[in-house]
Amino acid sequence: MLKDLTTIFKKRWPEMLLIVGFTAIAIFLTEQLNSAAPAAKTPVPLTMTQTTSFIYSIVIMIFLVLAMTLNLGFLATLNVNHAEPHDPVILIKIGRIFFWRTIRFQVIFGLAYLALAILFFSPLKFLFFANTSLEEIPHWPHRTASIIALAALAKPMLLTAPIMICKNLMVLPAVKLMSGYRLSEIKILPLIFIGSMLTIGAITELQEKMPASDIIFNIIYAAKSIITAVTALMTGMIGIWFVAGKRFGALQEIPEETTEEATE
Repeated sequence: MLKDLTTIFKKRWPEMLLIVGFTAIAIFLTEQLNSAAPAAKTPVPLTMTQTTSFIYSIVIMIFLVLAMTLNLGFLATLNVNHAEPHDPVILIKIGRIFFWRTIRFQVIFGLAYLALAILFFSPLKFLFFANTSLEEIPHWPHRTASIIALAALAKPMLLTAPIMICKNLMVLPAVKLMSGYRLSEIKILPLIFIGSMLTIGAITELQEKMPASDIIFNIIYAAKSIITAVTALMTGMIGIWFVAGKRFGALQEIPEETTEEATE
């Protein structure tokens, strides 16, 4: 695997840099927007008018769509001419084939994550904060429930997109096929995922103890965004390598766009 990944890094680093950059910018701007919200617990001295918030939202959406489409196109080409550089326009054309499938999966995943997070949070609240209002409960029960929920959904989060891309499947068939793959056979994948979660969690804890006006505060925001973006790209690449039979370039051609997606 290391040799295959090294080849990709050497040949296609500009595309990877572009994807990581767009993803990191989208995450960073989202953090800034969330921090400016009235309900945000992080005391960032940033006030936004409705117009500014709207502009932020539009820019975030543009970067998110571009980052996701480029990423999906990049991952899809790993199954064909994996070592050949591609123009970003080509990646976007290929990535849009899988765009709506990924959106559907993210909606389903988001609902499952929310349900599990609430499920795991309830006993924590009952055991430690039974007589405490939700507003007065500290961060750690929410984060603990969130981490447990993400850990429980690690396999579908790491493998569903690679299966959809490698097998040219829709969301539910890809999820059903997931039982044929074991994360124990590719231990580096969950290790990267767990390591990134712990790192991001530690950075968040550090950030909350710092003055919001400090320039280091925004630098940490940026670092967290870059780590998240790199992790997403790396887990996607390793997932493709694993699902495709522990190699890149497993297919002869990229699947054509389905009739359903063409209408969308």
